[in-house]
Amino acid sequence: MSKICEYVMSTAMDAMIIIAVTGCSKPNGKTGFDPSTGKHVVNWITDHGPSFLSDQNTCSQCHGSDLQGGISKVSCFSVSFNGTSCHPNGPGHPNPAAWADPAQHGASAKASPNPAAMAGFALCEICHGASFLGNAYSPACDSCHGGTAPHPVSWITGTYIHTNTNPGNAPVCAQCHLNGTNSPIAPPSPQAPVGTPVGCFNNTLCHASIHPAGWSDPTSHGAAAKAAPNAAAIQGFSTCQNCHGNDFSGGTSMTACNSCHGGTAPLPHPTAWLPDSTYHHKSTNGANAAVCALCHTNGANSPISPPSPPAPAGTAPGCLNGTLCHYNP
Repeated sequence: MSKICEYVMSTAMDAMIIIAVTGCSKPNGKTGFDPSTGKHVVNWITDHGPSFLSDQNTCSQCHGSDLQGGISKVSCFSVSFNGTSCHPNGPGHPNPAAWADPAQHGASAKASPNPAAMAGFALCEICHGASFLGNAYSPACDSCHGGTAPHPVSWITGTYIHTNTNPGNAPVCAQCHLNGTNSPIAPPSPQAPVGTPVGCFNNTLCHASIHPAGWSDPTSHGAAAKAAPNAAAIQGFSTCQNCHGNDFSGGTSMTACNSCHGGTAPLPHPTAWLPDSTYHHKSTNGANAAVCALCHTNGANSPISPPSPPAPAGTAPGCLNGTLCHYNP
């Protein structure tokens, strides 16, 4: 009887091994495994990154939950394999030696979520865990940042701050900051209705809209944009750039100015901007000239003739000194 049991157990174990190996050899695009050769498909070295980023489970099935080898006996953390460099410093980072620099990994984390570009906080979660506490193959983010956050503890003021974080990361921020929790500023009031998609400026996290009621009226935001630059008062075109981008194509606000103003270029003003229009540039404070120069240096992109002769090279942009569209009349 014991020999029968031994035979049954041995047969069952063999079957389990076959099933496990078969699980790795299923032909599908995600694993990139060729069952006829028992190896990854050609070009898998260059193609496996996006697959891992979209679903790391496709790799862990064979390389183990910690990616240290698993049933494949090949660790993703090997220095090399068959002459091909692997990930001794961890999978995924484009330049591990420089990745510790906040200017690299911080900027990538704060960028618009994009797995192909390795950008966005959601991408960091793939390796560092949903709570950023690390796992078998990636350290906890607070091991460098301090505190318990996936960002520096000085996140409101300081060298590395959150104000240029793309709002597309809001769902990840909500894990800690929903309704203004874990923040030194008071939660927004009133709180957003239940079910409101999380966003940076809709009372779901830490902020209400930074603009007052009625801001969409040109007499409100237009007048503020044309006023002398003053970030505290939310005035001046340069202040608009902080959220709408240097070229007004959306920036962290993800709202391009021409989505309302019209035109094919991201104009920070109406397409009808001359004195015979309802909203025109004549009342724009001259201190905004440096921003106007982004499009209008030497009279470019203007229906009137460029000033002649143009101002001497190096002249600071001004409304009436020949650097843009006009000389002093």
